[in-house]
Amino acid sequence: MGILVWVTCIDYINMVRQYLLCVDMEKAEFEFTKDGPILVKKDEKVEFALCRCGHSSKKPLCDGNHTKSGFKAESSKSELK
Repeated sequence: MGILVWVTCIDYINMVRQYLLCVDMEKAEFEFTKDGPILVKKDEKVEFALCRCGHSSKKPLCDGNHTKSGFKAESSKSELK
């Protein structure tokens, strides 16, 4: 299953990269929550939540604005191997 991610800002990519550098990527799991953020987990513990609605005032982190904006998306999980 492919996931299409639209990124409009190089700064956003760089911010996400900085957060991901803090996680042991061999154990990282990404959970794309229904109508919500991407949860980055390590050993079943949520390390942080990444915005995917584009409305967060704390980008690249989620601040919950997806609930106010009416963001809709399916859920899925992905592990790095």
